[in-house]
Amino acid sequence: MTGCSICKTLRAHPHLWRRGKGTSFLLGGSRSRRRRDPSTNLLLDIAATVVVNGKHSTADGAQIAYELHGEHHLAKPNCPTPLILIMGLSGDMPMWHPFAPAFGQTRPTVIFDHRGIGLSKIPQEYDNFELSYDIMVDDMLSLVSSFEWWSKDGLQLPLSIHWTDILEYNAVRLFNIWDQARGEHSYRSKFRGVLPMKVNCLNGITPVLLAKQPRLGVECGTLAELLLAVGLLKAGSEPRMLVVNGFKSEKFIEATLRAAQLPVFNPTILVFDRVADVVIFSKVSRQTGLRAHKLGLRARLAAKGAGKHASSTGAGSKFGMSADELIHVLDTLRKAPALLESVCLLHFHIGSQVSSISALENAFREGAQLYCRLRELGAMGLDTIDVGGGLAIKYDNTDTTDCSADYDWILYAKTAVRVFAEVTDRNGQPHPDIVTESGRALIAQHAMVVFDVEDTVSMQHGAVPEKQRKLLSREDVEVFAPEVEELGAFAFSRDSDHDGTDADRETRINELHTQIQHRFTSGEVSLAKRGIADRLRLQALDQLRSSSSKASRLSHQAIVTMSLFQSLCDLWALHCIFPTIPLQWMDEQPDIRGILTDLTCDSLGAVTKFQALGMKHRGSEPSDFLPMHRLKQDPQTQKAQPYRIAMCFSGAYNAL
Repeated sequence: MTGCSICKTLRAHPHLWRRGKGTSFLLGGSRSRRRRDPSTNLLLDIAATVVVNGKHSTADGAQIAYELHGEHHLAKPNCPTPLILIMGLSGDMPMWHPFAPAFGQTRPTVIFDHRGIGLSKIPQEYDNFELSYDIMVDDMLSLVSSFEWWSKDGLQLPLSIHWTDILEYNAVRLFNIWDQARGEHSYRSKFRGVLPMKVNCLNGITPVLLAKQPRLGVECGTLAELLLAVGLLKAGSEPRMLVVNGFKSEKFIEATLRAAQLPVFNPTILVFDRVADVVIFSKVSRQTGLRAHKLGLRARLAAKGAGKHASSTGAGSKFGMSADELIHVLDTLRKAPALLESVCLLHFHIGSQVSSISALENAFREGAQLYCRLRELGAMGLDTIDVGGGLAIKYDNTDTTDCSADYDWILYAKTAVRVFAEVTDRNGQPHPDIVTESGRALIAQHAMVVFDVEDTVSMQHGAVPEKQRKLLSREDVEVFAPEVEELGAFAFSRDSDHDGTDADRETRINELHTQIQHRFTSGEVSLAKRGIADRLRLQALDQLRSSSSKASRLSHQAIVTMSLFQSLCDLWALHCIFPTIPLQWMDEQPDIRGILTDLTCDSLGAVTKFQALGMKHRGSEPSDFLPMHRLKQDPQTQKAQPYRIAMCFSGAYNAL
């Protein structure tokens, strides 16, 4: 596949840039099958690859479904060849389902890989979309096979890959879902989404979303984010809602007031997060003579979030004002009636990646009550509720952990609309406009990080990397009898030759090895014999692993060519679980269970939890290992063949 047309596409792609030690690039959609890159006048095209489904029965009767990958010329005659992406994932990954149509809208052909090492199919709920079944495509293999070719142009692993089709699709889908929810509940006000600038500040991400969705505004929580937003929105473009949150300095407030004078922002809503913000705002406004379009108030709810960020929410939250502080601010603003009339928005936020819909519903209900009471206290211009972020995505395939969610976008929108309608109708208040700051949900799924496996090492103490390991034979061991005779029996015999359970056999192997170590310490065994015992122990444990159905303790470490601290900071900081997929040898059953360790000299640079495996994902636990393949040698060069892995959903908060 080296030299295929996808290589030409990426080489000529205008959205190609270098980032950090690796490389990052954008892959965007085109509504035509072929187009010319204006910078090079080269035709951009993407070759398809046929995937043939098959099944294999293992010795224990398990059915393994797999994929065989062939070149695109095996496709049916006259079948359209341009296509783009398929994700092969270990186990069922329902979080990818909503994004299958994203490619169907911008490509002539698309296929969605439902299971990876499993049956390839398009989810049944998307049968109404015009998606072709004629070609089963996995251009990811073409992509990874081209890395050496790209390296001639200076590209190198790790690579951050961005699929702009997903960004565009999400930008449209978000508003469609909210519009549908409003219609079903006869909701009498509007939905407005804003994009938090902090989620991904890479060049090329925000412009794609804003260009696709003219109704999408921006949210800024720092002066730097505000300046970035001002630079991104060009003169003459449609006005966007600008919501400014965060702790305010005089410079930050002045920059906000000046941004409010720009025609690209309308309305500009300056949100007071603290009582002190009112004082600073009044001072800056007097000095500059500038006014904000609108003002907002941020409330600190008693309702707590759910998930990894829950501890930062509730009454002890960093941001927002208590009920007493909100009343105090209203009393202050009442002295300047024009300012009180400018208060149009109530904002709250119960944390990112909220895993429980019940936690969200509690927050919506409390926020709706606050909205009604503030209007009763005189804030009659209040007509909007900003529910903040929190809309979660399903990272780990469980629906039940902190890295997942027990709801989807549709339920989220319907819950908010229903609660706001119920509470306001009961209190005789108008339905508020609804604003969301769902940055993670919009952006996270569009990116992945691809990296090499440099080597694999047995998890057992003292292991030698597999590339350097030499297997011992019976003849090698005979000269050391009787010191290691029993240990050698475990290394060269089948499990059935030994009594006891797997745990019993593992315990005995380690006992025998420890005896040799003690004899070395006392001077009875030479260093060479101790080295032979070390290697025999590894072989014995490998022999045990190969026939054990409960071998997770016998995992391997895969040393990978990246830094978690640079490429996936949410993983080490918050222990987030990213969907992880081997990209090669998908026609072969994985034969080792591995964890990932990066190249940094830090014990935190490891991935020890992975997405739940198998079709029955709901209620299951994340996996302690990733199914992988043993590294192979090229028969001609005798060098290790490349083995690449991708970690998906890396688009939010990981672009460092």
